[in-house]
Amino acid sequence: MAHSHDMPSWHYFLTLERDLAKTTSFVEPHPSNYDAFSDRYAGLLLLIGSEVDVTAKALCNKISPGSTPQNMRDCCNIIMGQYPDLHTVEIDVDQYGLAFKPWES
Repeated sequence: MAHSHDMPSWHYFLTLERDLAKTTSFVEPHPSNYDAFSDRYAGLLLLIGSEVDVTAKALCNKISPGSTPQNMRDCCNIIMGQYPDLHTVEIDVDQYGLAFKPWES
């Protein structure tokens, strides 16, 4: 089992999750608010997207050692080759009665 100090991406994920959760004090997670915009949301989206990119490339290297995906499409092809049902995974946010399939598209 990996020790927590071996998982910097996990700690960063938890930090981003905490930062996003703080925004619920101002904007309730609800479909009627999906068009809400703020500089904080824009910043979080950029940080989250960057972390998805880094993590996807690391996963690709685990699946196919030595692989060098150049973009997210390359990552998607490698990851979906190993996990073909990934796009069906649903994330439930029970507190707000929401569900998402983040890898569907």
